[in-house]
Amino acid sequence: MKNREVDRFTSANRRWTVRIMMLLIVLCSMSIGQFPFARDRYAQYQISRLIRAAYDIQRPGGGRLFRAPYLPMGRAPANSDLGRAQLLLLRLPNSQERWSLQNRFWLASGNWRTFIEKATGPRSKGFPGNAETMNNLGVSFLALSDSNPTYLLKALEAV
Repeated sequence: MKNREVDRFTSANRRWTVRIMMLLIVLCSMSIGQFPFARDRYAQYQISRLIRAAYDIQRPGGGRLFRAPYLPMGRAPANSDLGRAQLLLLRLPNSQERWSLQNRFWLASGNWRTFIEKATGPRSKGFPGNAETMNNLGVSFLALSDSNPTYLLKALEAV
């Protein structure tokens, strides 16, 4: 009689252990599947953080980039952070988020011509009515108009 009770207890214990192990395996499998998405999200956050200081300090032609806080003019951007941001950008898959971060990188690094070409080109992923793109285009044209005033006329054509 005691052997039967021990066998039942051992059998129930095994079933319980097998269920817990299967649950753990399923949970681990689900978390592994989420890793690539979390890695990309963290990389996007990190790129945005690295670009922010140089982006916020830009004041070309007295204009202010979209959502840049008011800061006094004249501080130099942190170029070492921009280099790391560009390396992280190259690792991201081609997506709308990468395009947006790449645009912010060009603006933060003062690469106005490239931003204008990409934002107004035939394969532009920016929306013509997008407030961010239009504001940053205006600021970019202001930056280029310091050396060539005809860019003010090109700004009117872009609208």
